[in-house]
Parts: sequence; structure tokens; C-alpha cells
Amino acid sequence: MSFFDVGDILTLGITLLLVILFRYLDRNNRSLEKVKKFTEKAKSDFDEHVHNRSQSLQDASVDLSVQQTQALAAVKRLDEMRGNFDTDAERLDDFTQRMAV
Repeated sequence: MSFFDVGDILTLGITLLLVILFRYLDRNNRSLEKVKKFTEKAKSDFDEHVHNRSQSLQDASVDLSVQQTQALAAVKRLDEMRGNFDTDAERLDDFTQRMAV
């Protein structure tokens, strides 16, 4: 009563040779490794793109805030100038009415 007979050893040897042969032939065609590399590169490219876009949106937000502040200051100056103009116009009307009398 032997643990392995000749047929079992022959089958084991052929199976081992086939596994080694398939691994040797597959060494240049490791599709899972290629897919992993591709997905990692695509993910890093996507992360870089998202970072660049978020940075540009943040910059645009700061620029918009500065422009809004400048616009508010310009509106205040215009209101002040209009008030001065209205005051000057009233004084001119008063003056012309006094001259007409």
C-alpha cells in the first residue's frame, strides 16, 4: 500500500510542467497587472485634473470677490457724486431764480 503510485506521480509531474509552461508564457501578458497599472495611472490623472479644476475655481472665486468689492466701492462713489451733483444743481437753480427776480 503505497501513498503515491506511478500514475499519480506522472500526473503530478505533467500538471507541474503545464503550470510552469503557462506561467512562462504568461509572464509578458499579465493582464491583471496591466489593468492595475492603467487604473492607477487613470486615477492619478483624474485626481490631478480635479485638483487643478478646484484650484482654478478657488482662484476665480477670489477674483470675483475682489471685483465685487471694487464694484461696491465704485457704486458708493457714484452715489456720493450724484448727491453732490444734486446739491450743486439745487444751488444753481436757487441762484438762477434769485437772479431772475
